Amino acid sequence: MWRLLLGMVIGGGVLMFMGYKEFKLSAMADSEPQEITCQALTENGPGENMYVTMTEYVTAEYMVYRGNSDSGPWSMVYLPAKVEPTMNNSAIRVILKLKDVKNDDDLLNRTERASITGLIINEIDSIGEEDRALLRDGIPSIQVDKCYILAVDRKPAGAGKIFLFIGGGIALIAGAGVIFFFFMPDDD
Repeated sequence: MWRLLLGMVIGGGVLMFMGYKEFKLSAMADSEPQEITCQALTENGPGENMYVTMTEYVTAEYMVYRGNSDSGPWSMVYLPAKVEPTMNNSAIRVILKLKDVKNDDDLLNRTERASITGLIINEIDSIGEEDRALLRDGIPSIQVDKCYILAVDRKPAGAGKIFLFIGGGIALIAGAGVIFFFFMPDDD
């Protein structure tokens, strides 16, 4: 019974934390994306709207992925983007983050287009140390800490999603409290 209660409390805490992160990100994003060039994003950042449609970019020849094989499917892909093909790699300031990429064709369909829309997620997420090292191995001059992470195809969470996370977390913790106080046997 103790494991169930502990699981409920931990699960509730995780849901509340996820809800907080989504709330924080949504508070920094408008409901409509702003159009911004890769160069403007690189030089000036996204400004007050983290929901962007980035234009005038090219992807680097190197990526880092998480998955079971080189050919996909990949659960996560980090793909640097830059202003122009001849640009010095040390000037890269945007890294595309894509989830659930099926294969090379899917990656190209999602990234090789005139514009790409998503959320700048630096305020709530970062690239793990192992993936940073892999990015630096492939592009030695990249300064990962100075890059904007653009979560491709991600939209700001609506109030309903945020409420589900936070409300679900509160419900789990409250449920654990009810079970503990009213249904746990006394050790007397």
